[in-house]
Amino acid sequence: MPVYIMRGPSGSGKSMRGRKLRDATNGVIVSRDIIRQSLGMLGKGVLGTVDERLVTSMEMDMLRRAVREGRDVIVDNTNLNNSRAAQYATQ
Repeated sequence: MPVYIMRGPSGSGKSMRGRKLRDATNGVIVSRDIIRQSLGMLGKGVLGTVDERLVTSMEMDMLRRAVREGRDVIVDNTNLNNSRAAQYATQ
């Protein structure tokens, strides 16, 4: 059950590659944008600290649950910062 971390700037094909991986592995996509969209927060500009903490909490819960279920995880975020990308490996 690997965790794939999509890295790259916006528009570089991360989501497309992530969907292909999901389909090939029956994996789960974990995406901050999808979480924001489900909460009605997408497109509202920069979110406050409380909202971003909620998104982060939901994101990590989704990742942990998928790993517990033995599923591959595709993290589909920008993740340009090394420390941000590394946090997924420690979860």
